[in-house]
Amino acid sequence: MSADAKFLLRQNRGAMNTLLMAGNVVCAAFSAMFMKKSKNIAGSGWTEGLFFTLFVAVFSIAFFLAVNLFSVTLYPANCLFAFAYAVVGIVSSVVGLKAYAAGKVATYIVATTVGSTALPYLFGILFWDESVTAMKMSGVALMLCAFVLKNLPKKEKQVQETENKKGAGGAVALCLAGALISGLANIVISYNARFVPETDSVSFSVLTQGFVLVLAGVVLLARFPRTKAVLSENKAVYGGRNFVACALYALTCGGALICSLEGAKSLPASVFFPVTCSGNIVLVTLLDFLIFKEKPNWKDCLAVAVIVPAIVLVSLG
Repeated sequence: MSADAKFLLRQNRGAMNTLLMAGNVVCAAFSAMFMKKSKNIAGSGWTEGLFFTLFVAVFSIAFFLAVNLFSVTLYPANCLFAFAYAVVGIVSSVVGLKAYAAGKVATYIVATTVGSTALPYLFGILFWDESVTAMKMSGVALMLCAFVLKNLPKKEKQVQETENKKGAGGAVALCLAGALISGLANIVISYNARFVPETDSVSFSVLTQGFVLVLAGVVLLARFPRTKAVLSENKAVYGGRNFVACALYALTCGGALICSLEGAKSLPASVFFPVTCSGNIVLVTLLDFLIFKEKPNWKDCLAVAVIVPAIVLVSLG
């Protein structure tokens, strides 16, 4: 291959990677908005969360099959990684709904960003021989600072408001759980990209959502008395507006997953996930203000201001 051809190939690959990261950021941010919409409509309990994941799985499978023209190409190793990602995804959806109910949308996004960044980064260094640079370490440190900023002690009035929302499960625990879950999810994607690089991303997504559908269905049946009670008490769970929110979440979350799977094939985990998840914080903060009219306070603004240079440092490092 000539030098000119190699240069064009690198340019095209760089442009594609940029589009994949941008697509992931936009899709993931809007999926957070639709998850919050579903929470507002149907509630945020564990049973409601399981129904949310079940409905999303149905819409996701239909979406992915349509994208792939109803053809599926899988490899044996895909089953293991898809199952692991499905388990993590179910827990993530339920925990996310409860965190949103606690009024911690932006803080939860910051927490998942830190987890999505730190865990794959550490795995990349320890097990995948990815480089350690001062710039990347500085970027990760800034992300941790953003998480701390979002969790600084509140004024007395705000503390009382948080106390009133504790039925959602405890904001700090939910954020920490979200950080761990997001990190594990990205590690699963990275492992799949390394062991099965020829993976068809859309087919992998179909398999993942198939596992989600089965697992959520089994758990709901196992909790049948509670499931029946929730359905009789809260008809909004299967109402038309919640179906729309679930369908839109499936569309945007599915797009983010495809971008993640494709991006992980050519970009290091210590670059792709920190950049996309940090960009997600900025966009989620903006969308939260524009769509749900939630004004960011000085801590929100400072956290975003810290995240932006963190993205630059990690991507250039």
